[in-house]
Amino acid sequence: MRKWALFALKFAVSAALLYFAIRRIQVDMIGERLKELNPAWLIAAVGTGLLQTGLGAVRWQRISGVCGGTLPQRQALRFNMIAVFFNQVLPSTIGGDAARIVLAARTGNGWRKAAYSVLLDRFVGVLALAMVVTAGLY
Repeated sequence: MRKWALFALKFAVSAALLYFAIRRIQVDMIGERLKELNPAWLIAAVGTGLLQTGLGAVRWQRISGVCGGTLPQRQALRFNMIAVFFNQVLPSTIGGDAARIVLAARTGNGWRKAAYSVLLDRFVGVLALAMVVTAGLY
């Protein structure tokens, strides 16, 4: 009985939050915009996002190995996808990084190795972005 009450409470809170989030959305305007959407661009955008997430998982898996942790590629991809979700839902990228740290630490890598690998991955990503921007300036 307690499980059902807890589930009902979670459902009610989620429904109320969704109502407050979407109550002023004009559905007809969204429908008009979606009719103008070119499916090729949508496929390209989703593909690019998935490619970026996959390459980030490869980078993190290799950095985790350098830090002394063991993170199989499939697990790194799974954790990266979860982190992308939290990056979209929570403000800033702290939520996704925290999720990766917690998930990696729970797999037996330990908190130190997990945190170090995620922070080093973040640093390498920012460094690569800075190099691309610098190359683009010239």
